[in-house]
Amino acid sequence: MHQVSNECEIPDEIDFDTAWKVYMLNKSACLLHYVPNPKTKNCRDNPYCLGRLGLEKWDKLLGCIKNENKTSTDLDRRDIARIPCGLVNLGNSCYVNSFLQIFFNDPVFRKCIYDWRPVANFVKPEGEKINIEELMHCIQKLFITLQITPYEDTSAEGLVKLLQLDGNQHDALEFQILFFGKLEKLLSYHVEWHEVRETILKRFQGAITQTISCKCGRRSVTELPFNPFYLSIEKARSLSKALEYYFLPEELPDYKCSECGQTGSAQNRLAIKEPPPVLTIQLNRFTYDAVGHKKKIHSPLQYPRVLQLGDVKYDICAVMIHEGPNADCGHYYDLIKHPGTRQWFTYNDEVLLCTVVKPSATPGVCVEKERTSKVTADMKGCYALVYRQENEENSAIPAVPEDLLGDIANKLEEEFIAQTSATTEMTLRLKNTVEDYHKRLTNTFDKLQVKKSEKMLKNPDDIVFIPTELFTTVLSYEFSKMVENNDEVFKNVANSTRSAAVIKSLNCKNTHESGSKSSFSLCMHNRVSLGSVRSGAVKAVMKSAARNFLTSYGVKFVDLKTGFVF
Repeated sequence: MHQVSNECEIPDEIDFDTAWKVYMLNKSACLLHYVPNPKTKNCRDNPYCLGRLGLEKWDKLLGCIKNENKTSTDLDRRDIARIPCGLVNLGNSCYVNSFLQIFFNDPVFRKCIYDWRPVANFVKPEGEKINIEELMHCIQKLFITLQITPYEDTSAEGLVKLLQLDGNQHDALEFQILFFGKLEKLLSYHVEWHEVRETILKRFQGAITQTISCKCGRRSVTELPFNPFYLSIEKARSLSKALEYYFLPEELPDYKCSECGQTGSAQNRLAIKEPPPVLTIQLNRFTYDAVGHKKKIHSPLQYPRVLQLGDVKYDICAVMIHEGPNADCGHYYDLIKHPGTRQWFTYNDEVLLCTVVKPSATPGVCVEKERTSKVTADMKGCYALVYRQENEENSAIPAVPEDLLGDIANKLEEEFIAQTSATTEMTLRLKNTVEDYHKRLTNTFDKLQVKKSEKMLKNPDDIVFIPTELFTTVLSYEFSKMVENNDEVFKNVANSTRSAAVIKSLNCKNTHESGSKSSFSLCMHNRVSLGSVRSGAVKAVMKSAARNFLTSYGVKFVDLKTGFVF
């Protein structure tokens, strides 16, 4: 038995069936990239997987344009007092949108953002990558737009770029820690910003006391700040039970007392010292298996609508949900209580590129039970729970200061009015153009896809391998060609509608990708190597479709078995 990698062992005697399995060709066609929980990256461990290679960007663009056309035709003005504004998903940005929506809907934090003002002659400290004044101006503009825009959604693209976030999906709570840490540091650079800084810190940051007591009488007390509050739920069915486990005394068998020198005679106890006005509880839904792989905990968790923590009573105001089969992919969305109307809304930007904001039932339970017969989606996926102290339930939504309102309000109104019939016509032309390209490319990939892999074992000559990068390159080329051939339509629509951010983002990415070369190395026998298949560098596709696919782009097709050139 020869071990090629940690997950691949090759027996000493190899027949065709064994080789087929080692090359992972015994796998089924991939179904992990479909709604409602699409995986966000291509499956490198499945040679038949053609998902997330670029076609999904076309799906999203087409969806956004269709929504744009609906908006342009109907011109329905959002009721800004009752209906929240959504955030456009720029790719893998749902974790940013999820965080921003929750904290925008906190009236005190929103007022802190509005209260900030720049100072004269501020110079960015040496070594800092982000200019705090640019950052705060950007957040102010985004929050004001979310509050007053007549549109159903807007984009946080400017903030994402300013924070220098990459295109990969990240953890929403990790982003919260980084974001607040950055604000805390940058706002400390000028005395006039200290009040805003302290208000934000005190708003969300609490403190726990850790007391280590030895039997000899020595006590060590440490204060530990938190934001958010991390909580394990692996052994609990309810939030109250998880909190009970968290605050249970813990014996410390390896702790050596500095006073008496004894080991194993100490106990650790945690207690809430300063409960914050807004309590964010991050539920640890991830664990590790025996071989160190990260796994998601799918157990449902009951959580109360009213939470008693020490002497403080909290009301639930937001729930962040992680939807997906495992820890490395999935989707974040929110359930948030509108601070003005007290109506609950679902904020979900998974559908197309636009956030679906719709009324929602009040999440949580009145009374936690040992067992429950009704398990809801939020119980199974709740990833973070946000509670606000009960005495703040009547906090007013802050008005946008007049000195900040003018330019932003005027621009939004002008843009909204500019959605004329001419723009609608251009949007329809763009929709038809994208639909034509999308239909052709979808049909091409559908023919390439190996749908019944079990039949291929009997007909192995019916499949061939193509470099994975080639698919991305082709889709990039097609997008660039579409823009070039329809320059007038793209310019008009991109300059006058909210599809601009999506078109600009895709065109920028495709400009860099379209000139890339696609290749992979053969083994010493001039055959497709095991490493290239198992690493995902090549994909197995239908031979007849591959021949047509390559020929249509002027690529020579060489049959390694026969040596024949197509």
